Amino acid sequence: MAGVITEIAAECGVSEQAVRAWCRRNHVSKDAKGSFAISESQKNRYISALFR
Repeated sequence: MAGVITEIAAECGVSEQAVRAWCRRNHVSKDAKGSFAISESQKNRYISALFR
């Protein structure tokens, strides 16, 4: 899922660290490898939250 974090960060013009912090604050679950399991709806929520 690192690709999704990278994609979100690039699309929003923020750091990958900022995306990971948002995931922690919003209790995004992790997959078996310990990466955030970001769904498409969570991705859209993150992007929407940045541009309010």
